[in-house]
Amino acid sequence: MINSDIDSIVIRTSWLYSSNGNNFVKTMLRLGNEREELGVIFDQVGTPTYARDLAKTCLEILAYKKEANINSNGNLYHYSNEGVASWYDFAISIMELGGEKL
Repeated sequence: MINSDIDSIVIRTSWLYSSNGNNFVKTMLRLGNEREELGVIFDQVGTPTYARDLAKTCLEILAYKKEANINSNGNLYHYSNEGVASWYDFAISIMELGGEKL
């Protein structure tokens, strides 16, 4: 990380989804309604992360930094929800919870 005089925070996450914007969950639900069959890869794994959980964590980090009076240059955090899935496993769960079949 590059040192600077700017107080900054970098939060890395993975496979972000929510009810807003474009994301894998919304795409799978839409395609599930449009097509009889979907092809989803199973050889890439990751951790799906709900945007609301990430937002809550961001606010907690900011509150902690303010309360502890931490002014450090370039904090790096990693946040994701728990669990690991392939894109295929994630799509299966989306369809089951969304009432569709893959």
